[in-house]
Amino acid sequence: PVLDRGLNILDKRGTFMEIGGGRGFMLAYGAKNGFAKQIEVEPSIDAENKFTPSSGNQSFIRDIFRPGLVPKESISMICVFQALDHIPDPAGFLAQVFEALEPGGVYVCVTHNTQALSAKVLGSRSPIYDIAHTYLFNPLNMARLHERAGFHRVDAFEVANNYALRHWLHLAPVPDLLKRLLLFSTGRLADVRIPLYAGNFATIAQKPA
Repeated sequence: PVLDRGLNILDKRGTFMEIGGGRGFMLAYGAKNGFAKQIEVEPSIDAENKFTPSSGNQSFIRDIFRPGLVPKESISMICVFQALDHIPDPAGFLAQVFEALEPGGVYVCVTHNTQALSAKVLGSRSPIYDIAHTYLFNPLNMARLHERAGFHRVDAFEVANNYALRHWLHLAPVPDLLKRLLLFSTGRLADVRIPLYAGNFATIAQKPA
């Protein structure tokens, strides 16, 4: 649904790119929705070894996303899921994204939200506050960051995560013994998928045409 909102404002469907998505399972979305080419950019050797293209139009670039990696204004849509808060220089990264997108191209990002209800309730116990997260975001500072990079038509909104109950229990800020007891007592219910607004939001931004 998040990417669908990006498609609604996109005119061309040339190249679809995902950055930091592991073995590139999201490329199937690009193929299904009529993009001529699909590219995964990911530095993991393990992910490259597991990459299995479903067509000759899909490729894997084992590298970080950096200047000159792809030609300027050559990508129609770029998506980044839960990776921007791990990047040392998000402003520089967005400048590179802006440069790679063709005029009218769309960038879709999902990251953690420090203004989410769960973050406010849990405070420092929230999974959002993690040493691996070099920067923390909310809809306001994310909009400013994209606008400074040159994007217009910036839209930010909450997104739900759909995970099994056992995953939610794993993230819960409670003692491990209690987690194990809850998992044992729930039995097969632990595999039931439950959608929750757990503190993530999406940003969709478009490069001026």
